[in-house]
Amino acid sequence: MASLQIRDMPEDLYESLRLKAEKDHRSLAQQALVLLSEALKAGQRDSSRRMDALMKIRSSKVETKSIGISITELIQEDRRR
Repeated sequence: MASLQIRDMPEDLYESLRLKAEKDHRSLAQQALVLLSEALKAGQRDSSRRMDALMKIRSSKVETKSIGISITELIQEDRRR
């Protein structure tokens, strides 16, 4: 099993981790693993939600109102300016 050593951890972060571990009846290492796992899963869920939203946007048909002029004509007019 892999291991991880963290150096130069800010004191306030260490203290927060220690207090959370104590409250949840875990060792510092166990608490760090639980928090890392939860954070990574949350990140994956957020990424998945973003991808779902993008797919919905891409698959939806954009409704356009007819204004009596073609897109080509609009582009040509814009280029003449």
